[in-house]
Amino acid sequence: MEPFKDEIIEFTKELIRIPTVNPPGEHYTECVSLLQEKCSQLGLDTTIVECDGLPSIVGGNGRGILHFHGHYDVVQADKSQFDPYIKNGNLYGRGSSDMKGGIAAMLYALHVLDSPDITFSVTPDEETGGIHGVHCLLERSVIAPKAVLMPEVSSNRIWHACRGALALDITVKGKSAHSVYQHLGTNAFEEMLDVAQEFRKIDPGKGTLLLGGALKGGTQFNMVPEACSFTIDWRFPPDQALATVKDKVFTIINTMKEKGNPIDTSILLETDGFHTSKTEKICTITHEAVQEIRGTSEFELCRGFLDIRHFAHKGIPAVAYGPGLLEVAHGPTEYVRIKDLMDAFAIYCLVGRRFIDSS
Repeated sequence: MEPFKDEIIEFTKELIRIPTVNPPGEHYTECVSLLQEKCSQLGLDTTIVECDGLPSIVGGNGRGILHFHGHYDVVQADKSQFDPYIKNGNLYGRGSSDMKGGIAAMLYALHVLDSPDITFSVTPDEETGGIHGVHCLLERSVIAPKAVLMPEVSSNRIWHACRGALALDITVKGKSAHSVYQHLGTNAFEEMLDVAQEFRKIDPGKGTLLLGGALKGGTQFNMVPEACSFTIDWRFPPDQALATVKDKVFTIINTMKEKGNPIDTSILLETDGFHTSKTEKICTITHEAVQEIRGTSEFELCRGFLDIRHFAHKGIPAVAYGPGLLEVAHGPTEYVRIKDLMDAFAIYCLVGRRFIDSS
């Protein structure tokens, strides 16, 4: 019987049952209360810190030689996904992989390590950028560790880098009119297609560019639409600067404006990527621990963006390794393999001990 196996599984289930959906940001206080209660049971000292009205939980003084960081918010899901269950060695439910299973494994590892030199934080807002969560804690110097490990769902790989991101909502304006008098109006839908076509010509290189993740426009079938909008989501490699990507995007927008297209824009998300050198202590120790427990270990660039970029942008070495498969996270059958959950617990214990021993 692996130590704490039943407790880690049950606590993961308890966390899953609280639908901390973001957006809009629900049941946060309830989840933080559960986390604080569990930390108290495990002998972990915590403080609740609010950033812009959103509660985070910080363990210790936030300035450890090693800091574990997690997020408790999840994406939207059918109500049934908040009723966790086990089948064929897998624990199903929203957040099982991303990342309530990782949080449970992390807290129990911290209980075993029992070291004031290892601190932690669990924040909201990761699913919408982290600005009101970990970014706020760092800007206020609530946390300022030497190195960071995040138990984010990583498909059993070590993420030492992540892409940057630029997401915009682009609204093209027109003029409404009755459908039988179209010539008296300006069709915002058709104008929007012209603008979107310019973005289709962009070569994102080693990144990805999604058009139309969200679409809005028109009110009824017999009216010329007076406004239509679409989103763009550009993910780019860490060696490409956000400023360069923004320049390409706004060059297109400004050119279309000069051609007479009335356009409004709203930036939904903007961030540079990051890269932590594989020679950093957090990388070498994590690599060795994963190799020892799993029998294989590899580094990988995260295709999305991670909360730990906020640490990396402050010059703090940071990596992510967590139980679960990114391929099923955010999906209708999200699950975490119980073996992966317990392997992660063992890996976090090993990484923590080696950090203490080498300090």
